[in-house]
Amino acid sequence: MMVEAEPERFTINSRKNVRRGKIYLDYLRNGQTASAIAPYSTRARERAPVSEPIDWNELSPLTSGAAFNMDAALKRFRKDPWKAIERVKQALPLKHAERRELRRVLTLPQTRHKRGPSSWRHF
Repeated sequence: MMVEAEPERFTINSRKNVRRGKIYLDYLRNGQTASAIAPYSTRARERAPVSEPIDWNELSPLTSGAAFNMDAALKRFRKDPWKAIERVKQALPLKHAERRELRRVLTLPQTRHKRGPSSWRHF
């Protein structure tokens, strides 16, 4: 598993004070009942709040995840944020060995595992 291989880089501990400076691997978001939501999607809650990408400087004043409803999101949404996505040319800053491992993992056959990192046999 990635955490076992490089504990100084990765963690599965959700406590922010413990994971500072590490990449948090939230394996619980891979389950069928996970509640992750795409940007600009309405949520199944009262007043239909919208998942809205924000800048870091907008984070502190927010008091709730329901800060943006459809009207507020439409006011902020002046142009298509994905319009030029195909033109973005970027790569993860990986070392050669990391790139090779990523390629290997991405080409593994898709299989269903039990929840949790102990079932991730390919890591």
